[in-house]
Amino acid sequence: RLVFALLPIHGVSGFQQDPRTTAETLWFKFEVTGSSGGVEWASTGIAAAGRERTQIAVCAKPLPAWREGQKQCDEVIRSFQPGPLGGP
Repeated sequence: RLVFALLPIHGVSGFQQDPRTTAETLWFKFEVTGSSGGVEWASTGIAAAGRERTQIAVCAKPLPAWREGQKQCDEVIRSFQPGPLGGP
């Protein structure tokens, strides 16, 4: 719900639990489209949630640039390492 509250989303093309999920940290990967400032965009993102904090990383590109930019965004999301999320 946090992801959807933060972004001006029009559509969801994917939202799934990421294989990095552990007993301490839930990971979710998502792909959404939206618009802001009159520009339509596509994005991919990752959310990591611990007991005390959630951190979200999003990489977006304008729709006309998405085909070329998606690989760059996928690499950004793959390399995301959250800071402390709290826990035991």
